[in-house]
Order: sequence, then structure tokens, then C-alpha cells
Amino acid sequence: MSKLKNWRSLSFLLWIVITIAMIVTMPNMDKLVKEKGHITIPNTEQSSIADKMIKEMDKDGTEKYEIIAVFNSGSKTALTTEQKEEIIKTINALQNEKEQLGIKEVVSHLDNKDLEKQLISKDNTTILTQISVNKKNGEISKVANGLHKKVQTKGVKTYLTGSDLIAGDFLTSSQEGVKKTEVISIIFILVVLIIVFRSPIVPIVSLLTVGVSYLVSMGIIAHLVDQFNFPFSNFTQVFVVVVLFGVGTDYNILLYTRFKEELSKQENAFLATKETFKSA
Repeated sequence: MSKLKNWRSLSFLLWIVITIAMIVTMPNMDKLVKEKGHITIPNTEQSSIADKMIKEMDKDGTEKYEIIAVFNSGSKTALTTEQKEEIIKTINALQNEKEQLGIKEVVSHLDNKDLEKQLISKDNTTILTQISVNKKNGEISKVANGLHKKVQTKGVKTYLTGSDLIAGDFLTSSQEGVKKTEVISIIFILVVLIIVFRSPIVPIVSLLTVGVSYLVSMGIIAHLVDQFNFPFSNFTQVFVVVVLFGVGTDYNILLYTRFKEELSKQENAFLATKETFKSA
């Protein structure tokens, strides 16, 4: 009996140490999702090969965000002369403030006639301008906020778009979804366990054990991703939450139920625990 108590105490302390170590050393998950959580296409695919060739052809080799500024008349009517003049002023202002904004290149309809055909819609309601921004300027959300103020044009409906912006918004919404999933899971588990066991103690103990397993699991995954580029996506956290909180709670219910059954059959709690783990 004393051996069991010593083993349980040692195990309890060990889990506390491991959990604290994981929390303290865990890399920032939001940062990891943004940097390494993108779903990538295999290097053998044509699109990946083409992307690699484009990067090799890039003279300065700088990693850039590709952002598109959209200037729209705000209605189905074509842009007026006054609106076009205001758009030109905005584009020129971007060109003049390239260094301050970290802009590497601005491609607009003002560059040449061929681009004019490509960047102005046939009905003359919309003008597009491509803006390449150095990634060293910060996260896409920060860059977009800075550019959004600069591209606002008097009398013209203006907004920013592009694959980098869409990917950034998707990752942000995914992270918010993970947090909501965690909260909903905890509330659901508490309600279910209180209904099943009619006691506040069992749900708290169950949540603590599942919570510890979640923190340790995410810590291990985060270190693998950070140090060894372990395959990772923005759905990994959701998957871990669903599996651990779902399966973990089910297993806890099974253990507690079996323990109650064995407790009525065995002479003491030690034997009941032993039989519970044998059958569960």
C-alpha cells in the first residue's frame, strides 16, 4: 500500500514538472500557425516548380507579400475623370513613400499601355494596382493596416485583397475557432459529467487530467514543428482538442464507472483500483 502511495506521489509530481516545463518552453502557437501552418503543394507539382523558378528569377530574392489595391467607382457607372485623377494621386503617393512603407514594387496602369489593358476593367468601373511589400515589415495584418490608410482615395471605393491577405484572414479565423472549440468543449464536458456523476469533484478532476494531457501534447507538437519542421496545419489544434477532450472524457467516464462497480465488490480502494485498470 505504501509503495502504491509513493508511486502515485512520484507520478503526480512528475506530471506537474512535465506540464510546467511544456508551458514555459512551448513556442508561440499563433506564430507557428502563421509561419508553418500553411497547407503546401508537393515540390513535384508544376505550380510548385513554377513558383520556385519565379523566385530564382527574382533579382533581389526578397520574400514579399503580393497585395492588390482595388479602386472602384462604387456603382455600375464608369470611373469619372475626377476619380481617375484621385487614383493617380494615390498611386504616385505610394511610389513616393516606397521606402517608408517597405514597398518593393508598385505595378499600375500608369506603367505602360499593355498593363493599362490588364489592370483596368472593360466597363471602366475598376482599376487594380499590384503592391509588393517586403515581409520584413511584419505580419500581413500589420502591413495591410498600414497600406489601407495610404490607399484610401477621395470619392472612390477602395479596398485591399490578394492571396496573402486571404490566407492571413483564414489563419486568424482558424485560431479564433480553436479558442471557441476549447471553451465549448470544456462547458460541454462539465455539463455531461455533472449530469452523469451528480458531483462537482469528478468533472473538475476529469478536466484537469484532460487539460494536462492537452498542454503536454501541444507542447510536444510545438517543439517538433519548431525544431524539426514536423507536418503541421491550422487544423492540428482543433484535431487535438476534439480527440483529447472527446476520447479523454469518454475514457474518464469509463474509469470512474468501473471503479464504482469494483469498489462495491472489493475489500478496499487499492484492490478496486487494480481491478479497474485491468478491465478498463
